[in-house]
Amino acid sequence: FVIQCKRLATLLQPYLYNSVDLAYTDLCRSGLKVFSQRPTMTRYIKTLILKPNRNSGWTNSSDKSIDEQWILDCLERIAFTGDLPLLTAFKWYGKELPKDSLWLTLRTHCLNIRNIGTSVGQKTLQAFKSDDQLFAFRNLTGFHLFTQILEHYQMDRDLPETLWKMLFDSKDSLEELTLDGTCFSDANAWNLKPVFSGRWPRLRRLALGNVFNDDSTDNDELVGQFLQEHPSLTQVSSLGNMSYSTTAMACLLTLPKLETYQGKLQQLKSSGELTQIRNIILTVCRPSANFGDILGDFHHLESLAVCVNFVDNLQSQLDFYKRLFVKCSQLKYLELSSTSWLSLRELSSGLRLVPNLRSLTVTRVHKMNGGNSLTKSALLIAAQNPSLREYKIR
Repeated sequence: FVIQCKRLATLLQPYLYNSVDLAYTDLCRSGLKVFSQRPTMTRYIKTLILKPNRNSGWTNSSDKSIDEQWILDCLERIAFTGDLPLLTAFKWYGKELPKDSLWLTLRTHCLNIRNIGTSVGQKTLQAFKSDDQLFAFRNLTGFHLFTQILEHYQMDRDLPETLWKMLFDSKDSLEELTLDGTCFSDANAWNLKPVFSGRWPRLRRLALGNVFNDDSTDNDELVGQFLQEHPSLTQVSSLGNMSYSTTAMACLLTLPKLETYQGKLQQLKSSGELTQIRNIILTVCRPSANFGDILGDFHHLESLAVCVNFVDNLQSQLDFYKRLFVKCSQLKYLELSSTSWLSLRELSSGLRLVPNLRSLTVTRVHKMNGGNSLTKSALLIAAQNPSLREYKIR
């Protein structure tokens, strides 16, 4: 039996380690230790995502901060010895930008890597140089650069020309692009306007932080032309304070292949009937009383992620759910979170209006309301909504 288990484990390794997401501190610590000692595992990894010191509400409360340099040194050793031969994508969500030698090692020892991403923190925000190894990759399929900043900055600094050259030279291969220099002060760390000069025929996913500091009509023309040149876009995300004008938004929502939009609810106003969007991820929590009926115009909507606040709502939560679900009765996937108390009983009653719902995730920011235990509430939802195939209450 033991021998059979070992054989089975060996057979499953290519599937088990194809994509590795170490999503919080403890996983990064334990995962990198195991990978350092057992290189047979890492040889199957194609996608590696590291999130050390990640501030997540769902991590173990005993998590302690971890030395990011230890993680990077560990990863660099694994890559240098040739134990990541299949790696195609690497993303780093640390507090600071990794040292430059890591990118050199990945580029020279992981010959298949084509998708890279990294966060930039307060200490490394101004550390970019034109000869950085981060900007020496070629034929990228994905590039992701975003801030992890806790201070107030008003910078709007130009990024190195070598970064833009790397991206523009990947015109025939780039499929995913994230550029976000958002700061807590609503300022921009970087000048991202050159992105709209790029032309990437294969681009499918675009995520941008705020690009413009004014409402010039010239910006509308620039954005509109860019969008028209990228009809293959399937997902667009507005990060931080990125906001498209009404004209640009109308152009965006009529893209022939656009399926997913992530951003603010008000950006979608008076645009729903123009689009085939099936997935919406709302990034800003809104009072339920001000939620409005905007989503009712999205007749193809199947998946919705939304955060609401019931504090100022004079009506019951059930009334809100009825208003929402009557407008979105075709929903199949729902992620709901609330910054105030939330009644699972009223939610369960409202879910009867979405008979095709298959997946439900409820995020508990504060305590649930309704007098029942979490287990009883979960059982109630299961009993009243038999069409559900998967649901999480956390």
